[in-house]
Amino acid sequence: MNSMCIAVNLDRLTWLLQLSAVADRVIELNVSSEASIRNMALEVKDAPIDLLINNAGVYFSNRDSFDQVTSEDMHTVFSVNAIGPLLVARALLPNLRQTSQPKVVNISSKMGSIDDNTSGGSYSYRGKF
Repeated sequence: MNSMCIAVNLDRLTWLLQLSAVADRVIELNVSSEASIRNMALEVKDAPIDLLINNAGVYFSNRDSFDQVTSEDMHTVFSVNAIGPLLVARALLPNLRQTSQPKVVNISSKMGSIDDNTSGGSYSYRGKF
């Protein structure tokens, strides 16, 4: 069985060194860049993918109060946390369709939970007043 890791910010993920020891290939990806997503899909080529795990995420905790959050922050969070996983899955759809039971897993955090959205704040991340 072949394994592949497609990751964001290779230089910032120390655990990726351990993962790269068990993965056959490691590919860097910026999920907020459509060009990066296209390049990743070209590098993956025709490799079948059984399991795609979307785990990229961003949160600006130091400037996420109502009076500090910016539209740029909002766009970045939405691009990475919502649009990025959709575009990655779409780019790899041909690879997923090559397997009999493909799976796409989108991982979030407790902060992103609808059920845990009662405290307010974190405007760029969950938009709760």
